[in-house]
Amino acid sequence: MRKAFVEAISEILDTNEKALLLIGDIGAYLLKDVTAKHPNRVINMGIAEAGMMSAAVGLALEGWIPFVYTITPFVTARAYDQIRAGVGYHEANVKIVGVGSGLSYSALGGTHHSIEDIAIMRSIPGMTIISPSDGPETIEATKSIAKHVGPTYLRLMLNVPLLEVKKRKPFKIGNAEKLSKGKDITIIATGELVREALEVKDMLVKDKISTSVINMSTIKPIDRKTIENVMDESPIIFTLEEHNIIGGLGSAVAEVISESKLKSKPRLVRLGIQDKFTNKYGHKNELYEYLNLDAKSLYKRVKKEIKNG
Repeated sequence: MRKAFVEAISEILDTNEKALLLIGDIGAYLLKDVTAKHPNRVINMGIAEAGMMSAAVGLALEGWIPFVYTITPFVTARAYDQIRAGVGYHEANVKIVGVGSGLSYSALGGTHHSIEDIAIMRSIPGMTIISPSDGPETIEATKSIAKHVGPTYLRLMLNVPLLEVKKRKPFKIGNAEKLSKGKDITIIATGELVREALEVKDMLVKDKISTSVINMSTIKPIDRKTIENVMDESPIIFTLEEHNIIGGLGSAVAEVISESKLKSKPRLVRLGIQDKFTNKYGHKNELYEYLNLDAKSLYKRVKKEIKNG
């Protein structure tokens, strides 16, 4: 997703003279060509996330379109006060881009993991939250948020394989994407775990369980219409996210279900990080297995929940 973002921001800077990229002392190699082409509009603010966010607010209020780009826990949690009182309160047109979200920086430990960023950003009034599933969607999402007016948070992983889906809908802020249609259960996933959801769907075919898989790439505003549609179709809805199950995608879907006027109220099972910090180090796939977020573990959990009805 990093390379996809760099490709998109390069095109945005080429075509929109009001766009700026503020970086927190990362991406020197990946951004070298972009920096060379736009030396006055790619600004390295150093390891000073709070100051970088405040600068972005001032620039936005003067008519610029600043993208603020650095590692996710530092651009969200560390700069939260500046996001709340600056970006949010002033409804500033700032594009906050967190790279290496979730468990992407797996070997660097809990300080570099971001399992609460969606919850933090969801609590900011007026904040739009986008969590793409792969590189092509990242490019579309980045270009879309450049045109969108208002505070926006783009949640990126690192090197995510392409989704193996034949036909995909063009990305649109606020719209979910149905990747498969099934009558037995629905999995609503976001980010890199959309790929795991599709693998689980394929495993369930052998058990004659048909599964709808929905890519919920916009977490705020949530696509209520799509959620209500699957409420009529599925007795069980699973949410899947590389984030604490509290405050993230699962909570957003739960709010829609609980507030819906539809008589059909399916059972909701939130799959993700079970409200704990991850104290393990290693490759991301190893952390997935440890936290039961890999396809094989998710398949077992889904089968168990279906059996227990």
